[in-house]
Amino acid sequence: MRVAYRASAEGRRDIVFVPNWLTNCEVLPVLPSLQGWIEAMTSLGRLIFFDQPGSGASDPLAPGEFPTLEQWADSITARRV
Repeated sequence: MRVAYRASAEGRRDIVFVPNWLTNCEVLPVLPSLQGWIEAMTSLGRLIFFDQPGSGASDPLAPGEFPTLEQWADSITARRV
């Protein structure tokens, strides 16, 4: 399963924004209402937005399929290949 993400420039540490369902990693970073928060976070490190499995630009889930807590957590720590 492919998990979509968007990251700011490199930083001292990685900061992962863990969203609620039904978000889109391409839209959140450009919302005017979040710009102050995004600037504050990127001053601390690389900010990473991701779409949970089945939401946004990540691969869809099969009908009736819901990830387990472990699978959901794994999607946060997935590495780029």
